[in-house]
Amino acid sequence: MTRTEFYPIPNIEQRVETVAAAKFITLIDITKGYWRIPLSPKAQKIAAFATSFGVYRPLRMPFGLKNAPYYFSKMMSEILNGCEKYATSYLDDIAIFPETWEEHLKHLQEILERLKKANLTIKPSKCKFAQQEVQYLGHTSLVEGNVLPLS
Repeated sequence: MTRTEFYPIPNIEQRVETVAAAKFITLIDITKGYWRIPLSPKAQKIAAFATSFGVYRPLRMPFGLKNAPYYFSKMMSEILNGCEKYATSYLDDIAIFPETWEEHLKHLQEILERLKKANLTIKPSKCKFAQQEVQYLGHTSLVEGNVLPLS
C-alpha cells in the first residue's frame, strides 16, 4: 500500500488575488515537469506496468502516481524558495507578479535561471509574458486587482 504524502496545495483564490495586484503578470508553463523527478530503484519496480509490447519500468515519475503532486509541489517550492514576494507556483504553472517593469525583467531572469539550474524546461507557446490580463487558475486576472471568474 502506498503511504499518502501531504503537501499544502496553495489556495487558488488567494493566489489569483495576489497575482492580480501586480502591474504586469507573467505566466510560465513547465514542460513535462514530473518527468524531471527520478524514481528510486524500488519506486521503479512498483511503478512498472505491462503492455502488449512488454514491461515498462519508468525511470522518471510518470503522471498518475498517487504522490506525484506532492513531490512536484515540494520541488517547485524548493526552486522558488525566497521568491514568494513576486512569484508563485501551482503545480506546473508559475506566475510572476512584479510591481515595476525593471522588477519584472529582474525577476523573470532569476526564475528562468532557477528553472534552468533545476533542469526544467518551459513551453513558450503556453507562456504569457508581461501581460495586463491573463487567464490563471480558472480566472481572468486583470492587473491592479481585478479578478473575474471564467464562465
